[in-house]
Amino acid sequence: MNYMKIILTVLFSISYFNANSQCLVTQAEYEDILEELEQLDPIVGLWRLSGETKLYESDSLILHNQDPFLDYWFIIPNEGKYKVCHTDYTSVQDFNATFTSLNDTIYQYHVNYGSKGEAYSEAVILDSSYLKEGIEKLITYKLRPPSEKARAMGAKEGQTIEWTFYWIPTDETDFFKPDLKGQEIIYAEMDSLYSDKSWTDSELEELLKTSRNEFTNHIRERLNSNSLYDITGCKDFPDDIASDKFIVISVNELFPSRISYFILFDKYDTNIWRVDFEIDENKEAKEILSFNKSQFHNEKTIKLFKKINTIDGYDFWR
Repeated sequence: MNYMKIILTVLFSISYFNANSQCLVTQAEYEDILEELEQLDPIVGLWRLSGETKLYESDSLILHNQDPFLDYWFIIPNEGKYKVCHTDYTSVQDFNATFTSLNDTIYQYHVNYGSKGEAYSEAVILDSSYLKEGIEKLITYKLRPPSEKARAMGAKEGQTIEWTFYWIPTDETDFFKPDLKGQEIIYAEMDSLYSDKSWTDSELEELLKTSRNEFTNHIRERLNSNSLYDITGCKDFPDDIASDKFIVISVNELFPSRISYFILFDKYDTNIWRVDFEIDENKEAKEILSFNKSQFHNEKTIKLFKKINTIDGYDFWR
């Protein structure tokens, strides 16, 4: 997981990917997707990816590496296919991949690497009757990347790469459960850095500017509107949420085309909320994508943030 940066230190430095950049799905967004589905295809879900890499020179195998962990990925319905998407905590990778159902157990896998080409493979999904005990299902396939991608991975002239991939389902509730140890680490870091901090005028002005920018204005407008409950993650907000005020805790750029504002309400304060925005090429807000409960902050951290955002002469509440 990526620890938060306090808003004072936020730098707007997103490296934009090409148009094939992969999607991201948060916990609240995934739960919303499931609620909309009338029938759940077995390929939909959260998966742990592993695999192996073989390097050939002509017909000779010259290298064979095991890849036990290639991160966690969501597979979700998308325009008649099933799209591979990052989780909040997956390392950002630049490719676009989909599965297309051919029958009950066979899918066509297609991956686009942008300027480095594309590749296809036939993927099979196996259920527990074919697998060892403890594995509910498994997706597997072999893939030979295009020559441009293979060269980028280190293959030389006359060499080819063959990948074998294995997708094992992961329990989404367990994956997103709060990291209690991580929460304590963040609290200790924030307490040591900011509890007794003496703020300069320029630092305070920067904090004040962030508390009044287009993103916080957009959050305030949606909180005050009748359309708030249409946003993913907001259905259980109290009816009087518009009368509450909030402060910005931190800002993260976790993914291309998306920026996250972590906010804390004054009264509705059992959680810190991560508000995910879609942003355009000018890094300006397009729309709010979702509200997600932060997994990084515990009750002690919430009290600390309320304390350090109370500075005489400045009001950071919105």
